[in-house]
Amino acid sequence: MKTYVGVVVSGLALLAGSCAKQGPAVVPVQRVESVAAADLPVLGTRALPTDPQKFSFVILGDKSGGLDRNWPLFDRAVQEINLLKPDFIITVGDQIEGSNDSASVVAQWELYRSHAGRFEAPLFMLPGNHDAADVMGYEYWKRNIGRTYYDFTYKGCYFLVLNTQEASREFPQFGEAQVAWAVDALHRHPNARHTFVFMHYPAWFGSDPERQRGGISAEWQRIETALGNRKYSVIAGHTHNLMWATRDGNRYLVHGATGATLTPSPVKQVGAFHHYAEVTVEADQAHIAIIEPGSIWPETIAPLEFQRNIGRLVRVQSSRQDLADGRIAMEVTAALNNHVGDTVSVALIPVVGAAGVWAPSADSLVSVLPDGGTDSLTLTFVGSRDNWYPTPAWKMVVRYHGKEVDTYGPSPLNPFSESRATVLPEWRALGTFPVGSINRDVMPGNPRAGVPGMFVPRAPDAGWNGGAPVTVDGRTYSWVAARPDSTGRVSLDRVFGIVDLSLAYLSTAIYSPVDQRVPIQIGVDNFFQLFLNGQMVPGGEAYGMPYERKILPLDLRAGWNSLYLKVVNNRGNWGVEASVIDLRGNLRFAPYPGQN
Repeated sequence: MKTYVGVVVSGLALLAGSCAKQGPAVVPVQRVESVAAADLPVLGTRALPTDPQKFSFVILGDKSGGLDRNWPLFDRAVQEINLLKPDFIITVGDQIEGSNDSASVVAQWELYRSHAGRFEAPLFMLPGNHDAADVMGYEYWKRNIGRTYYDFTYKGCYFLVLNTQEASREFPQFGEAQVAWAVDALHRHPNARHTFVFMHYPAWFGSDPERQRGGISAEWQRIETALGNRKYSVIAGHTHNLMWATRDGNRYLVHGATGATLTPSPVKQVGAFHHYAEVTVEADQAHIAIIEPGSIWPETIAPLEFQRNIGRLVRVQSSRQDLADGRIAMEVTAALNNHVGDTVSVALIPVVGAAGVWAPSADSLVSVLPDGGTDSLTLTFVGSRDNWYPTPAWKMVVRYHGKEVDTYGPSPLNPFSESRATVLPEWRALGTFPVGSINRDVMPGNPRAGVPGMFVPRAPDAGWNGGAPVTVDGRTYSWVAARPDSTGRVSLDRVFGIVDLSLAYLSTAIYSPVDQRVPIQIGVDNFFQLFLNGQMVPGGEAYGMPYERKILPLDLRAGWNSLYLKVVNNRGNWGVEASVIDLRGNLRFAPYPGQN
């Protein structure tokens, strides 16, 4: 059995157990004068203060997904935290973006250390889903960072640091071994002045079924029960969004991002701003200040109830109707119900891509609602069944105290009945090809600069070649079948595996007995170009959000038509959702032209 030595650094007792498969070990506490101990996830060796009661520490948020543009913000946070002189710093996980390439993981950790290594106080870390969600990242952490879960005491306070990805590489799960260890550890420390529980994924989010995958909510209930009646605080990350709430007089705080990806909002109650937190402990009380680089905010700045009420403010429904004169009418209705505590304004705005195709009933509709107020906004679009592209869309802007607090859309409207939509049943796929670096900062506006590898000429760009193998740079590629699952999605994970920064080609065929225009609904993770019979489909490029649906025209000619798709994966999962609306009910589909 692997044995660990607990550490006390000027009063800091690190009561840590092994995370080996046979379970954590409980070991005696030793006193040393440095935090540099075997495999503890900590950066820095400065000795800690010895004040017997009052102390402070800093919480650092997620950094993953923030790209290089956010390192200056992170570095600014390092400078300010050094000025605050905390006893130590602790993260909520997701220090790096993560990758399935070992060299990339090493490089990302070296980059993180080059910035985080500037902290003057020790930096304790815990694994997030980007750090250790896959086997390689998890093993790298254990070899090079330290334990994946651990505990320590400091000046009479108890810190329990958990790993919400310990038992699964696919979804949050503590696992039986960690839960049993945590419950036992809490029972062994019943008299702490204050207990702090840290984790990456907020396991107490039990009301949302998506957040219960793997049973983490039930696991958390066992740990929460073991906390008993003590004074405690529970702190997590993952959402990149600050959320504060209390339960039985104890705080439950989701810490936001410190350099990770987010869409900032000027309304602080939304919690969408970069920050770190300073915690000051006196007696059994912990006081938290939320600090935005250049500003300091109280932890109550982003009440969970405010965010819930903003989310409940708008409910949207849409409908369509075929008119007798060959036109189509589409209607969007927004039901408004304000309980955010103050006046809000809501604007419903039509988005039409070309003049004269769809006529909206108004340029915009605006409602100003006092707290408790209700209203309804209805926007109508009228167009022709023969001249429908580009399809219309709507967007909605919500303002609070004159500042934009939320935006919905643009959301495209489908002028056609979903009952006629047919999921393309089978593709032939070829890949994968490296595309090099991707710069999301300049997309979707400048895709040639953002994903230049999409535009590099390759032999498969010529389209379907009858299924013959293709040789590129000395390597031969063969076409393979790619079919949608029960949800209509073609998972390229299943076809090629998860391959970061890569490109694949997909080909299928549609038979039409006559020349006709039909709509295709398509969404891809991450970027795509769509071609019909060798020509790019109008509007047939997308460089925005994954699976953002587009409704595009396919100008089919009589006979077989070749539909060709280039798909680029940035990182992680990738796939395609595509269905054709068979307006006349006379189309046939096959994986390649000429089939019966």
